[in-house]
Amino acid sequence: MDGKNIRIKVSSNREPRLQGQSRIFHLKRRDPLTGLYLEKAFKNKVKEKLEGWQDNMEYAFVYTDINDFSYINDNFGHSAGNEILKSLASYLRKGDNMISCRLYSDLFVIFLWDTERDAVLQNIVNTSLEFSRKQKEIYPSCGIRLTTGIYFMEHKDENLDVAIENANLTRKSIKGSSTAFCHVYESKMRSQREEEKQVLADFQESLKEGGFEVYVQPKFFLSRFELYGGEALVRWRKENGRIESPDFFIPILEKSGYIVELDFYVYEQVLIYMRSWLEEGKEPPVISVNFSRGHFEGEGIYRRILSMTKAYRIEPKYIEIEITESLLITGYDLVKAEVNQLRQAGFRVAIDDFGTGYSSLGMLLDIPADVVKIDKSFLHRENGGNEKEFIQNMGRLIESIQEEVIFEGIETEEQREFLVDCGFRLGQGFLFDEPMPIEVFQEKYMK
Repeated sequence: MDGKNIRIKVSSNREPRLQGQSRIFHLKRRDPLTGLYLEKAFKNKVKEKLEGWQDNMEYAFVYTDINDFSYINDNFGHSAGNEILKSLASYLRKGDNMISCRLYSDLFVIFLWDTERDAVLQNIVNTSLEFSRKQKEIYPSCGIRLTTGIYFMEHKDENLDVAIENANLTRKSIKGSSTAFCHVYESKMRSQREEEKQVLADFQESLKEGGFEVYVQPKFFLSRFELYGGEALVRWRKENGRIESPDFFIPILEKSGYIVELDFYVYEQVLIYMRSWLEEGKEPPVISVNFSRGHFEGEGIYRRILSMTKAYRIEPKYIEIEITESLLITGYDLVKAEVNQLRQAGFRVAIDDFGTGYSSLGMLLDIPADVVKIDKSFLHRENGGNEKEFIQNMGRLIESIQEEVIFEGIETEEQREFLVDCGFRLGQGFLFDEPMPIEVFQEKYMK
């Protein structure tokens, strides 16, 4: 009797203990918010699945995130953000041909398989569109959507970390795109990634050693070929003497955040030259300096610009700060505040590349600038009657709010005459002069 009671007691104690251990094991493998696998458990499950690799199946890693997720947290609260994450997770648990993982924040990685590649892609597209539609119902003012990179495996023995990173590289390649929301990995992306790493590895030392050179492209009065000012640009001279195209390294530096350092380096070089001109008794022309959107993802540019300008004893009237029109869409409140502060301090502000994005003339009323630079694409059309009337009316509207208009990319005499005939005063482009090292600009125009 006693022995039987003891055996029953031991058995009853073991059952809840085993349940507790199972619960702890589950929690160690699952994300507590979404219920999806954590990274280590996810990789183990994928390895198990790949043990049964079938050559007639397609296997893919999918790396995805939610666009502007921080905007949701900042404006609707973290509880709303958590609900969106749980909503996405519910879609990623639906199929029996997927293993899903939440890495952290709004980053997810999914392993998918199907008999055909198109079926995998259709699954991804349907999930993305359905998720976006659902969020649009809840948050009508927000364009919540996914950005997704896809990598199809070639054989079962591929390194999982490399395969996942390939999907992530693909996601990053379309991040910020206004059109693409998913893309399939291409082998060239890996070499591009290596090039990007090399740019970032070389950047700091090259900046310190003077590898970045400031150029100036002159701006002219259209009707009389007389210097109006200049735009500061940057070129990267490598150790072998080759000059790297800004179209290559600027986007990489923008993605990494290093562009902030480079912009202020260019600005300081302009201030140094202006100080030398003033000390020689020469009146500096107005020089514009570009500042990228990366500055407005932090604290802005006003304080540092003002501090540096004062340090070199340069009057703000000689400086024009250029920001791209895309900044009128993102970071709107900070941009507006910074522009107002700059103009109140005496700096000129220019909106660059106007007409290439989604900004409107109404935004120019809300964020007043001194100059609007019209993108060169307007000049590379057939300028017939309708185009001429359109450009004239656009110019009049901009000038009606006390802002100057300057056209970029003027390359032919016909284009110059067309703009003069339309009533415009200012322009820049190869017709007048090409970008040149600032010391050459000094010799040519600062006599």
